[in-house]
Amino acid sequence: MAPTATHTIRTGLFRVAALLVAAVLAGAASGCNIAGPVAFVLAGPPKTDAVHKLDGSRPTVIFVDDRANTMPRRSLRVGVGTEAEQTLIANKVVPQQLMIASQAAMHAAAGERHGATMSIAEIGRSVGAEVIIYVTMDAWTLSQDGATLSPASASRVKILDVVNNTRIWPDADEGHPLIVRMPSTPEDMPGGAAERNAAHQALAIATGRQLARLFFKHGRDALSDQIR
Repeated sequence: MAPTATHTIRTGLFRVAALLVAAVLAGAASGCNIAGPVAFVLAGPPKTDAVHKLDGSRPTVIFVDDRANTMPRRSLRVGVGTEAEQTLIANKVVPQQLMIASQAAMHAAAGERHGATMSIAEIGRSVGAEVIIYVTMDAWTLSQDGATLSPASASRVKILDVVNNTRIWPDADEGHPLIVRMPSTPEDMPGGAAERNAAHQALAIATGRQLARLFFKHGRDALSDQIR
């Protein structure tokens, strides 16, 4: 007779319980403190709190600005912004219908070359946003020592109310610093263009993800310890 769904679930629970009991007994036999590992299994990895809570009821756009030309390609700015907005949507920080594509803000800013310079608030208003997450890129590298692959980025983040022309967060004029260091590897710097492009894209995704994580509670991972 084929096992029923209830039987399968019960069997799975018994197996999990057996594994936990085995861990407890093994720890007791060796004199180890097993409270930490068992608690980790039951509660999951430790969490990191949000640095700031966004107002998810207002139209919001992310604008990644690289006036110092620290990034080798414009598409990397797109990568940072897109990853950040998708992460915010996926974690229900801002609903999809209120998250304006970051590329729209980039297109609006690009129009400055053909006319008067737009303020950040004007860029936000031009795409229908009420709130703009403004990111200033300060540094971007694939290697911190010039030899090994150790991608890192440095930026500053501000949240502006473009309706009232005020800064929502942070209090500091220079913005909130976000430094992302991807885990170093023993690999040499990639020599081929395709490999370098892939490394740049991976850094863009990591930077965008950590940018979004400033605004919601999240589980820690290998990249969390590299953030400053």
